[in-house]
Amino acid sequence: MGTDYMAQSEIRSLDFSIIRYSKVWEDHRTLTNALELTEEDIVISITSAGDNTLNLLLAGPKKIVAVDLSPAQNAVLELKIAAIKNLTYDDYLLILGESEDVEKKR
Repeated sequence: MGTDYMAQSEIRSLDFSIIRYSKVWEDHRTLTNALELTEEDIVISITSAGDNTLNLLLAGPKKIVAVDLSPAQNAVLELKIAAIKNLTYDDYLLILGESEDVEKKR
C-alpha cells in the first residue's frame, strides 16, 4: 500500500542496546492538546527519550504505560524519573546537558 514496513527479521537485527534518543525536539503541547486527556484516560506512550511520556503525565491521566522495543530507551526514562525525584532542578538540567541555562542563573 505504499508503506514499507520493516520485516520482523530486520527488526530483530537492530541494536536495541544503545540509546538512540536522549531528548525529544517536538513541542509536547501539540500532542497533549490533540489528545485532550482527562483524569479517566489510560495512555500508551512510546518511550523514546521519555520526554513525551513525562509531559503526558503532567496532563493528569489516570495511568500512562510507556513502551519501547529498546531497553536502553526505557532506561533513559527510568533515569529521568529517578533524577526528577532525587536531584535539584539545576542538577536535573545539568544531566540533560542544559548547562548553559544553569550557568545563566548563577
